[in-house]
Amino acid sequence: MDTCDFFKDFGSNDVNGTNDESEYFNEHNNFVIPNTVYPELDNPFTVDEIVSSVKLLERNNVYGGDNLLNEYFIETVDILNPHICKM
Repeated sequence: MDTCDFFKDFGSNDVNGTNDESEYFNEHNNFVIPNTVYPELDNPFTVDEIVSSVKLLERNNVYGGDNLLNEYFIETVDILNPHICKM
């Protein structure tokens, strides 16, 4: 079976939009974790974190749906840093 056939038929056995195995799994598992708090997620970004992240970006790419080229961030990180930290 080639890849095109695999994806063409992917999910075709599921005509009503449900997956019995998934439904059973969701009904028989408790996904509520009491007192789940991650205080580190409330910390502001630091300049060093932003610079480190920008250094990982590849040129000639767009990372997200905003269609801003990575070069924009690579070339202007020193200018954008204070503004990104405020956000």
